[in-house]
Amino acid sequence: MKFFFFGLLLGILLAFVPLVAPHGGFVLSAEWYGNSDTPDAIQPSPSIEMSGETIPPLKSASGVHLLNASGALMASFPSGGKIIAPGAGGEYLALYEQAGKYIEFFNIKGDRFWKINSLEYPFLSSRSKIILLLNGDHSAIRLVDFNGNPVGVKYVSGRFCSTIAFSKNSDFSSAGFLDGNYYLFDEKGNIVHSGNTGGAMIKSMAISQNGHFLALHSGWGNSDRIRLIDIARNTFREKNLRSVHHTRMPLHIRDDGSCAYIDAGKITVVNRRASMQFEIDIPMPREGHASIDFKNDVYTIAYPLEKGGSNFFIIRKTGEVLFVKKFEHEEFLDCAMGNTFILVKGMKNLYCYSYHNPAIQ
Repeated sequence: MKFFFFGLLLGILLAFVPLVAPHGGFVLSAEWYGNSDTPDAIQPSPSIEMSGETIPPLKSASGVHLLNASGALMASFPSGGKIIAPGAGGEYLALYEQAGKYIEFFNIKGDRFWKINSLEYPFLSSRSKIILLLNGDHSAIRLVDFNGNPVGVKYVSGRFCSTIAFSKNSDFSSAGFLDGNYYLFDEKGNIVHSGNTGGAMIKSMAISQNGHFLALHSGWGNSDRIRLIDIARNTFREKNLRSVHHTRMPLHIRDDGSCAYIDAGKITVVNRRASMQFEIDIPMPREGHASIDFKNDVYTIAYPLEKGGSNFFIIRKTGEVLFVKKFEHEEFLDCAMGNTFILVKGMKNLYCYSYHNPAIQ
């Protein structure tokens, strides 16, 4: 109950506090606050426009929850002590155990579509048309479709899969390996591009929503670099990073090939030819989970700070900083955008905003 009354009070207060950035008329308004462990206690925003979108699925100790952007709980799926792997769209999910013998595929309402014998770990594409099944020693991936049937190339292998990535709001997928091999799969599971970084381990990957561009972050020893791949032209450009990243770095690539990342205390955006578009100096990040999203000509960026807490930025694609906020008590942040909402998520706390960008609306 304490979460209910706290969320209710804070939600009411925030709903009446518009945050207006003085640059270009961009308006950001706080809509609701909540806790991922008690999504039913969130006081929803009255916004009818926001109710037409869903936010990314929320995982809690009890299961997975799907909310619309106004904060109303639409559906929940209990874990029952098992592990849930939801698609980013939230409509479908896979259920499995750490050392189980099978994988089950459900929709968020609880309807089961299939069950297959498998010791693998499932990873679902955004709309769940493609599922990558990674084996226990990370040396091989099987591809199955929405119906659980082998699809496309069906199988790839390598020396320890170090990262798997999916496109947003589409079903392109990718896998990178410790030996530098990487693969990009289309929405039917076919390999549309593959290559090798020259033996440098793949650390991070990102795919454009249209599947036309792939970004790779790789490194070995004392140097890291970014590779930007134009799939249609079968060409790539590379750019050396200033620092070595021991974990995945936040990486985003747009449909025009522009790539955004955080490196050495800077937010950097380069074009598809790896030429600088802009850089912004930021308080020094701490290695750990961070995220970048892009929608309607605006970036949202969240990352942990070296001296504690986390920072959140909203930046135009031209490099104009619209909004900055430090979350003092959040050790990490995630962020996501829709047409009407911006969601900032900490370990458990949820902060949802609506936005208006006159430059595109």
